[in-house]
Amino acid sequence: PEQTQEMLKLFEKLEKLNPTKSPLKSPKVNGDWSLDYTTSDSILGKGGFPRVGPIVQNINTSDLTAQNSEVVSYFGIPVPRKVTAELTPKNSQFTEVKFKRLTL
Repeated sequence: PEQTQEMLKLFEKLEKLNPTKSPLKSPKVNGDWSLDYTTSDSILGKGGFPRVGPIVQNINTSDLTAQNSEVVSYFGIPVPRKVTAELTPKNSQFTEVKFKRLTL
């Protein structure tokens, strides 16, 4: 918990350094990103089947969607899965993310 709080403080400082003033309106955000850090236990798959490889997050600000893709090992069998989300901008910098559908 203490380490998580420290990470959140560091990310808040980093966000303030972002030279892109309206990232949700910038094409720089669109595309595939490696999701290397999250506070979400469900995205991390804690308590579930082990992940094989990275989580790839695709962001599309034109249609306000996102998708997380990963491969998990179900009893030694690699199975790709993805979850799609809708993005609802809260302001020019932050958005609410609502995950809608999990696909195997």
